[in-house]
Amino acid sequence: MTLKLYHLLPRHDNPGSHNALKVVILLRELGLAGDTDLQIIDVDPAVDLHPADGRLRPLNPNGLTPIIEDGGFILWESSAVLQYLASTRAGGEALYPTDPRQRALVQQWLGWDASTLTAKLMNAFFADDTQRPDALLALHQPLSILNQQLAGQEYVLGDYSLADIALGCITCATFMTGIDLTEQVNVLDWLSRLSKRDAWQDPIFQNDMATARSQGYAL
Repeated sequence: MTLKLYHLLPRHDNPGSHNALKVVILLRELGLAGDTDLQIIDVDPAVDLHPADGRLRPLNPNGLTPIIEDGGFILWESSAVLQYLASTRAGGEALYPTDPRQRALVQQWLGWDASTLTAKLMNAFFADDTQRPDALLALHQPLSILNQQLAGQEYVLGDYSLADIALGCITCATFMTGIDLTEQVNVLDWLSRLSKRDAWQDPIFQNDMATARSQGYAL
């Protein structure tokens, strides 16, 4: 049974989909990235996603990636996709615990990623010159929470999990806003730690790390 992942890969006018990157990293962590039953389909947002009659709009009416198609089952929203794949593929329990309380903590951070961190990143990313100072100040708030959560531990919940995959793929994108993260030492150390994992050797993430290094961060 072929698993299809619709992804926006990096191109000259787009850094690539950081939300779809989450799914790619999970598949790599599960040892499925090279599976012959996996098909990663690069999409053209101007043709496939944004127009009301785009060919992928029937799969996701929001016109966004990631979208997966698993034996006829269609699913979108990165958090839902991560939880589904970790629940249906071998080895997923290591990243998405079956214990109800541990699983709920992972879900808590997945929800916070979408509702808070990503929302404030998008505001900062699309802010104009007059809005940018306030937008960057607002973005500091969730990054400070994440920095506090990482104090004294290697990963968001102690052990590496879906929470790290989701949050790492969004946090790395904050460098594109020019935000100053010099005080978020735990976040920077965590990103450096993620960058050493085999699954994170991806152009989208590594391009963000290169942006960070160009800004003087030792990552």
